[in-house]
Amino acid sequence: MLSQAVSLSSQPSLPSLPSLGPRDQNVSPSLNQCLATVRGHSSYVSALAVDGDSLMYSASSVKCLLAVGDGLLLSSHQDGKIRAWRAGRRKDGTRRLVLRAVLPTCVDRLRTFLLPWSYVQVRRHRWRTWVHHADAVTALAVSPDGALLYSASWDRSLKVWRLPGFRCVESVAPAHDDAINALAVSPDGHVYTGSADKTIKAWRRHPERKNKHVLVQTMERHRSAVNALALGADGKVLYSGACDRSIVVWERAGAGGDGRMEATGTLRGHKKAILCLAAAGDVVCSGSADRTVRVWRRGAENTGYTSLALLEGHGAPVKSLVLVYGRDRGSSTGGDSGGGSALVCSGALDGDGFNYIKESFENGTLHLIGLLSDGGVHSRLDQLQLLLKGASERGAKRICVHILTDGRDVLDGSSVGFVETLENDLSQLREKGIDARIASGGGRMYVTMDRYENDWDVVKRGWDAQVLGEAPYKFKSALEAVKTLRAEPKANDQYLPPFVIVDDSGNAVGPVLDGDAVVTINFRADRMVMLAKALEYADFDKFDRVRVPKIRYAGMLQYDGKYYLVANLFLDIKALLFVNFDFESLIFSESSLETVKFGHVTFFWNGNRSGYFDETKEEYVELPSDSGITFNVAPKMKALEIAEKARDAILSGKFDQVRVNLPNGDMVGHTGDIEATVVACKAADEAVKIILDAVEQVGGIYLVTADHGNAEDMVKRNKSGKPLLDKSGGIQILTSHTLQPVPVAIGGPGLHPGVKFRTDIQTPGLANVAATGARKNPNCQSGDTTSLKSDGVELVSCWLLPLPTTTVLCKLIGVFVLSHLAGWEMQSA
Repeated sequence: MLSQAVSLSSQPSLPSLPSLGPRDQNVSPSLNQCLATVRGHSSYVSALAVDGDSLMYSASSVKCLLAVGDGLLLSSHQDGKIRAWRAGRRKDGTRRLVLRAVLPTCVDRLRTFLLPWSYVQVRRHRWRTWVHHADAVTALAVSPDGALLYSASWDRSLKVWRLPGFRCVESVAPAHDDAINALAVSPDGHVYTGSADKTIKAWRRHPERKNKHVLVQTMERHRSAVNALALGADGKVLYSGACDRSIVVWERAGAGGDGRMEATGTLRGHKKAILCLAAAGDVVCSGSADRTVRVWRRGAENTGYTSLALLEGHGAPVKSLVLVYGRDRGSSTGGDSGGGSALVCSGALDGDGFNYIKESFENGTLHLIGLLSDGGVHSRLDQLQLLLKGASERGAKRICVHILTDGRDVLDGSSVGFVETLENDLSQLREKGIDARIASGGGRMYVTMDRYENDWDVVKRGWDAQVLGEAPYKFKSALEAVKTLRAEPKANDQYLPPFVIVDDSGNAVGPVLDGDAVVTINFRADRMVMLAKALEYADFDKFDRVRVPKIRYAGMLQYDGKYYLVANLFLDIKALLFVNFDFESLIFSESSLETVKFGHVTFFWNGNRSGYFDETKEEYVELPSDSGITFNVAPKMKALEIAEKARDAILSGKFDQVRVNLPNGDMVGHTGDIEATVVACKAADEAVKIILDAVEQVGGIYLVTADHGNAEDMVKRNKSGKPLLDKSGGIQILTSHTLQPVPVAIGGPGLHPGVKFRTDIQTPGLANVAATGARKNPNCQSGDTTSLKSDGVELVSCWLLPLPTTTVLCKLIGVFVLSHLAGWEMQSA
């Protein structure tokens, strides 16, 4: 949950606890040096573990590593599974890890599969047996006697497994009100869990039922998510690090054996969120989003802490730490407080996607896959040109470009000009000795760029052409391909069929092979996620990939912030994408939409993060879009069904906010079929009426807006505004978005009569729409002309972000419906 940590890193540290470190934060004189920088991962280092004093494990895209001893290594993963590995040696003497088990094991799954009472609800309308984690497993720990393994997850559960058989014997769910990020087990068997709900909980075994654990204490001191826990001083001191930049020091309360802790103070010094902690003996070290590691030593008889070192050198947040402490560094649990040395190993998120793919330049091919367009919505032509230039100057000897024609964010027919420009650039590279060419292509709506898992056949057509080098159409050049396919009746750029470029022998010039590098160049996430999964996931099962080459894959950026997709990226913009939500203030909301726009009021709304922020307060209603046909064939789409779902949600009284997306004007407008678009607009009008009638019944407030136009003008025009004609005298159809200002409408019986729009904004836009719902006025009084009120009732904070929806004939098609809203200052477009 790094994106949360980074976004909250500016929160003030805790003022209510005394600082245990030096006030001036100066580092005490001590000898410290960087012994080595170990490079082996092409991506970031997310987990570290040490086995004894001679062997260290590191991992990328793994949530946690735990060396249990006797050559057993445990790893936890984003897919909710735990994997057990056994260290061994190859015939040549080199070390290797062999997968021994995946938890839950087949035995656990079989013994719970047929028992109805074994199933628990993990999502709305989704049930799994209790032995499964339903989300990423974030932390692992082993009991002092080595008999039990503990695992914690973002699904809010704490599970207990019997070793060495890996049988799940208990599941505490929910153990917290939000995701569990950290786990620690003391020498006397007490278990501590830290969560995004800002609390730490202490657990111990039931005195009579050994396989059951009971809650001992809930510790609350942090202001934000707890990211890390560590135990020191033989388990008598607990350290907790959080997004509030503070490390809280907890010490055993009295001589009792119930595991209860009291907060005694804080360690301060980091400028951003604490992401990881490690402790041994009287030393504790902390890693932070500020890219530093701090080392502290606890004084004798709790006389305060000395700051031993500030370790710098990482270029990104420090995500994992290992501390081996002792006079001879041979122990990670003991040490002489009078001296000795400590070995600190730190891993950070400073992976470099370009250096990763560069390893393939010598003997492999660099494949660039993405939208060929200058529309700037999903990609840019000049960005592709710079990638080609940069890769060729840095050692790429063979480059294949797999193009997807646009005609949606730009004018239909513009693909020919883009291909000519690209072919000219590639020709210049060939003159320099670089084997650079276009290898395959297809229209964006028919090949590769599906979204929200609406139609996996679209992605498969792309996989077949780009990876396997197989397609129904074969040409000697991309320009010939585009011109020929566009000449077919009713053909357009968006729906060009897949094609491959072949040599004189009829063989594809650029299939993806073992040892190659692949980069998806789109910088907008939604239409790259599905292809990224096919390229990244070893256990992918959405279609038969036939052949899965061993490649180095990197994305332009992280396409899904929850699942860290992709692992290797060119640009890390987590901090820019994440939207800071205060879960205590998150209102009950419902989203109604169909598959083709599912992410527009979920994924994008949540800052490029799939899934719920809080499933107890949110509900997503998705109606499957029609697949296998173009949108003009069934232009009504699911507009009326969506409106009925939204109406039911409004009238139910369960939700404070209802978000609706009606995509008809956008999706059908893109087809260029004017008659079908008229039908689509009428359906959208009917849907809006159904929703607004429901708002009227409950006395609510509606906000209706869009982020761009489309269907209100479907004709290409010259500078004077007159329609352009084609060679035959017909009007040229416009299929791309329009760029004129869109309206915003706010109303409903719940709106205070004094509310009015501002007139002092020179260039109003979506940012102002966001501020309309997002800026709370704490001084709101009854009768205030700039306030939204509903019977004077003050409501919790909420955020209304701009919806990526569509204007249809000046009818506003993206719809918010707010049942109640009060105490807000109007900041509207």
